[in-house]
Amino acid sequence: MRLVCLCAALALITVGCDGEDPESPTGGTGGNGGTGGVVVDMDGGDSDMGPELPDMDPVDVFVGAPQCADGEDNDEDGLTDLDDPGCENALDDDERQLQCADEIDNDDDGLIDFPDDPGCGSPGDNDERNPMVLPQCADGLDNDRNGFIDEQDPGCSAVADPTEEAPDEIAACADRIDNDGDGIIDFPFEPGCAAAGDEDESDPIAVTACANGEDDDGDGLPDFPADPGCFGVGDRDEGDKPVTPACADGQDNDRDGHIDWPDDAECYAASDSNEKGSCLDRYDPPELTDGVGLVIDTSQGVFRSAGSCGGMGSPERVLFYRLTNQIEALEVTTVGEGTAVPTSLYVRRTDCLEADAELVCSREEPDAVSPGQTVRIDDPQPGEYFIFVDGVAGAGGPVEVTVDEVPLAQCLNLIDDDEDGTADYPADPGCRRPDDRDETDEGLTVCSNDEDDDGDGLVDYPQDPGCIAASSDDETDVCGEGVRLNELFEGVNEVYGSTDPMDGMATNALNGGCGPAGRPEVVYFYRNPYNALLTVSTAHPETEVAAAVYVRTACAERNTELACDDGAAGGAGSGRVQLRSLPPGAYYIVVDSRTPIGGPFRLTIETERDDPQCDDLMDNDNDGRIDADDPGCDRPSDDNERDSARVPLCNNMLDDDGDNRIDWPLDPGCEARGDVTEDDPEEPPACLNQIDDDLDGLTDFPNDPGCAGRGDATEEDPRILPACANGLDDDGDGNIDLEDFDCLFAGDPDEDR
Repeated sequence: MRLVCLCAALALITVGCDGEDPESPTGGTGGNGGTGGVVVDMDGGDSDMGPELPDMDPVDVFVGAPQCADGEDNDEDGLTDLDDPGCENALDDDERQLQCADEIDNDDDGLIDFPDDPGCGSPGDNDERNPMVLPQCADGLDNDRNGFIDEQDPGCSAVADPTEEAPDEIAACADRIDNDGDGIIDFPFEPGCAAAGDEDESDPIAVTACANGEDDDGDGLPDFPADPGCFGVGDRDEGDKPVTPACADGQDNDRDGHIDWPDDAECYAASDSNEKGSCLDRYDPPELTDGVGLVIDTSQGVFRSAGSCGGMGSPERVLFYRLTNQIEALEVTTVGEGTAVPTSLYVRRTDCLEADAELVCSREEPDAVSPGQTVRIDDPQPGEYFIFVDGVAGAGGPVEVTVDEVPLAQCLNLIDDDEDGTADYPADPGCRRPDDRDETDEGLTVCSNDEDDDGDGLVDYPQDPGCIAASSDDETDVCGEGVRLNELFEGVNEVYGSTDPMDGMATNALNGGCGPAGRPEVVYFYRNPYNALLTVSTAHPETEVAAAVYVRTACAERNTELACDDGAAGGAGSGRVQLRSLPPGAYYIVVDSRTPIGGPFRLTIETERDDPQCDDLMDNDNDGRIDADDPGCDRPSDDNERDSARVPLCNNMLDDDGDNRIDWPLDPGCEARGDVTEDDPEEPPACLNQIDDDLDGLTDFPNDPGCAGRGDATEEDPRILPACANGLDDDGDGNIDLEDFDCLFAGDPDEDR
């Protein structure tokens, strides 16, 4: 008997219909409202239960059946139900063929079906689309096996870079150079670096998403180094990367008991892709804390590295220090009770295993009686520092290592340290220079006393242009009424400005000895610290409007002009002057536009110490005496060794000031043999103050080679060590330095008297 009523197909099914169930307690043969039924014989056999029903169209019967059992050609390929290759069985509800077996290029990649299309895993795969392939610089792998992953790799210029392969030339963001002069070096701390392989350090106009103080992606973690999506300060996107970095994945990847940033010291940020740090498996460096010593045993180290100054053939240990803020200097010392052996001490930044990353290296003598030394890194950049404590001549043993942060001077640390409402130089009256270590006001200055001292109607700094800083004691407009001075300090080698009066820097009051008159100028005040070869120039591509440059000793007086150049003679368009043997003192550097309308300029200042005759280790006047030992020298900065007609007081064999000390080098009032007075200074000079001012382990006269006498104002060693401290037998008598009876002290320039 044919199927008349069906609720589930392709099986022996009992369905409810009009009629009476013969096994029902009520019996009967059917009828309206009855509970009768029918048992369907799927083999087509007759049943004696109920009346025989006429044949019915299966389509009418299989309402709602799967496509592969509904009698329809659903995919219009001319084949129906199980005859259609798209049907696996009668319960399949899709007659269409699977994409990887339909002879169609479904993903338009030019490849069809399995096995030709890489998107097909088998003929039964219903998606021809190829799996997403991440670029090498975003796949979380060290593809070039150089120890760096993704944006940390110098071969990656951006997260979308398809290859980690390093370029022929080192990129600006990985060359350990401050290319844009903003005081910050390389990825990940340079705001202009989107990745280590970025070729431009120039800072973006707008603050990047990873440095703006905002939680841009709403994950509760703002900016670098906290947000795993920020590979550096210059990263433009806080969004999480396709692969979660090892330092943010919740796993102890290096099995050191510490998980992720900031708990794992080897993670420099949450985005760091390696919990082992840049030392990889070679070293497992313990982390140092500022000011806290750690004793290690270098004899338990390995023989894997050496510094530029030594360490080859000796075992080394590596320590780790993370610097998080801007400071003046980082000092690493092995001076301490726990140090028993001499060391070769060297420090690398960022790259633990790269010898080129070395910042400083110092080696002690193997027979040092009191082993211990200190190295100093000035103006260190925030980041990771790896301290290698290596041996000397193969030896090793206990060494106490301490790292000390030297904080920024109070007058440039952006903090109002004395809580007077003003911070730093030039705004705080207590700051004479940017490197002043104390902001405390010593009383009101002329430029901070709320008085119009020069009667020009303008009061104090910054309103009165005669005030260079709030600490100045003179409001006088030395360059002319309304002409403001901009101060340049030694060590500053370039400055950017504008001679356009609309930019607020320039005035029109001075005329140089070269170039046209009546043009806008900018004036800088410069203190030259020593006899120098000084080169000042505006001849640079950044100088957009031709500008002359001249140098004077008195700002408003043209007859004090030492040099002037407008670049016209050489066709440079801008000026460059060079002054040889420029003595210490105050100078005015003027950048003067050659056009009525000024514009941006770059001014560079190059200074090279031009040692005066009394500090050059030469007998310039051929009298058998050198420098401070020459009666013609009244101080080390004297540029003439020729003796005067009169016998100087510091060479007359008399105790002129009654302090029981006679002449140079014993009298602290004598800076040199030719000094005209023995009067002692109010404060002990550096070579008599019982302090190791230059941190060379030697204190004062006669031990420090930087001391030319008790009255020397500095312990700083000369560039060329004097004969009595250079480790040589200069006079060939078989005795070296202080063992030579002709050496009066370590700073003595002559072993042969």
